[in-house]
Amino acid sequence: MTHKEWAQEHFERCKPWIEAALAKQPLPTHTIEHVWQSLESGNCILWPTPHSACVVEIVEHPTGLKTLHHWLAGGDLDELKATERSVEAFAREHGFAAITISGRDWRRTLPGYRKTATLLVKEIQ
Repeated sequence: MTHKEWAQEHFERCKPWIEAALAKQPLPTHTIEHVWQSLESGNCILWPTPHSACVVEIVEHPTGLKTLHHWLAGGDLDELKATERSVEAFAREHGFAAITISGRDWRRTLPGYRKTATLLVKEIQ
């Protein structure tokens, strides 16, 4: 199975959670097709689990700073918390400076983050 086939298979299974997360966005900026295009292009990474999914955006800032941004998440909260730990390990391994989360306030369930306006930031370098 190719990477694209793997991603498509998991994306199809995880679509309901991703669509639910999109529906909770304050503005309708993206469709499910836009999410797939971002995954296919390599701008985002899908973290699927049996009962949830997370889409993380790779952000390369003009200064050279690289961050991972939790863009969309839905499904089982315990699985999403475990996913966050996997994302953090990935970020450390690949030289990202920080992880950010916008949207719902996850601070009460994820230690180490601070609220900065409506954006949570966890520095990892």
